[in-house]
Amino acid sequence: MKVQHEVYLMLERAKMLNNASAWVYAMRDNYRLQADLINSIKDRLFKEGVDEDRRIIGTYSAFTEKLNPKKKVGTRYTLFDTGEFYSSIYIQVMNDYFLINGDGDKGDENLFDKFGYGIIGLDENLFDWFSEEIINKYIDYVGRVLYGD
Repeated sequence: MKVQHEVYLMLERAKMLNNASAWVYAMRDNYRLQADLINSIKDRLFKEGVDEDRRIIGTYSAFTEKLNPKKKVGTRYTLFDTGEFYSSIYIQVMNDYFLINGDGDKGDENLFDKFGYGIIGLDENLFDWFSEEIINKYIDYVGRVLYGD
């Protein structure tokens, strides 16, 4: 009789499972995951100078090197001049999706207009890592609901 009661309780709790609640559990208050995601995007930009498709954003010209000797001809853009752009990158979590955004305004130009939103997108490796993290959080959520934790 006790086993039947436990199964009944679990089935009743299973009715409370829903995708929106799992998503909120996985993302909304998961600041570590959000920070890791943002830091990975920044690392890719700074170390490799590539967008979400692993395309080189651009390379510095000889003229640019003359204007700023720290920017060597042929090296890749990192989009890190003052650090303001990197500091502005954030994640906005909605009920069933999230947006990665930032302030691309650089005075007379906009980084997103010039290079596209792919500069802060998820490349394949980052997408795979993130997907695994979210799946693990979903599994944890299901376990918590079913077992009443």
